[in-house]
Amino acid sequence: MWTPLHLIGVIALQRGWHPIALAFIDQALIHDPDFADAHLNRANVLKALGQPHDALTALERVVELEPAYAEAWSNRGNLLKDMGRLDEAMASYDRALALDPAQPDASWNKAWALLLTGDLAAGWPLHEFRWQASGRAPPSMTSQSGGARPILRARSSCWRASRGLAMSCSSAAMSPCWRPGAPGCCWRSKPPCATLWPALRAWAP
Repeated sequence: MWTPLHLIGVIALQRGWHPIALAFIDQALIHDPDFADAHLNRANVLKALGQPHDALTALERVVELEPAYAEAWSNRGNLLKDMGRLDEAMASYDRALALDPAQPDASWNKAWALLLTGDLAAGWPLHEFRWQASGRAPPSMTSQSGGARPILRARSSCWRASRGLAMSCSSAAMSPCWRPGAPGCCWRSKPPCATLWPALRAWAP
């Protein structure tokens, strides 16, 4: 059950006080070592502290305690994806989606794992599942960004728009495939995304 120690730890996590968060959550787990949510939040803290292997151990404990915890399986997939263990990540996402088929985050993150393996045929449709799950229409780049379109050269992408440039830049920044490049709204592809370039270049105007 939730305790004051665990609650303080979660508040510290939300404020970015990660060492303090870990100390309080660890104290909470001394009193209730089988509380799955505390292990889940401990994993979040350890990930934020740059300790992915310890975070994975914490998530393994969560799914051991509560095998039907869809969010924990999804978080496990995210961590494995970040570690480059894509096949294991997709297996975790599949488990999360089997438990909660309408979970858009698991679908979206599984889509990125598929794209990173080069499976564009499966990845792109799943990437758009979030719009179907939310009941909203996907945004139009033309209407939202004032005619923005991607310009791909080598392994960089620049967005050009008469207005709405900030939206285009922030959208690119959120993608796990890009990192800041040249000044302005330009991004360089990260090495794991190199397999996407042939398809992206064929699609871009």
